[in-house]
Amino acid sequence: GTLAVIKGGGGALLREKLVELQAKTLVIIADETKAVARLGTTFKLPVEVVQFGWELTHQRIRTAFPNLKASVRRMRSSSEPFVTDEKHYIIDLDFTPAGIPDAQACARTLNMIPGVVDHGLFIDMANVALIATSEGLVREYTRASK
Repeated sequence: GTLAVIKGGGGALLREKLVELQAKTLVIIADETKAVARLGTTFKLPVEVVQFGWELTHQRIRTAFPNLKASVRRMRSSSEPFVTDEKHYIIDLDFTPAGIPDAQACARTLNMIPGVVDHGLFIDMANVALIATSEGLVREYTRASK
């Protein structure tokens, strides 16, 4: 099956993706609260955008996803936009509670918007996901070979 995750909640999604693309094996470790049948049902999707012209990029994202809330991530200490390690902004796309109907189509759409650097959809990048349960067990999910 497909192993897909949303990463980048801390704002380092571009760096994480670049590192993970170089990995021979990617193992995702999480607790059961993060395991969902459909991505986007419990967590917002971070989208990293360049600062230059970010308002236009934000509008293009809202146009591409008209039924969703797309909000600029702000610093906790002020109302200033959160800045990533690469000096970009994050726009959080809120698919909750229904989730992302087609993660691959969503990724393709975001990749076509000028100003979008990357997004938190990590589709078919993980080889294994280890999910810890509240009972102390670990469920293992393995991506089918291509």
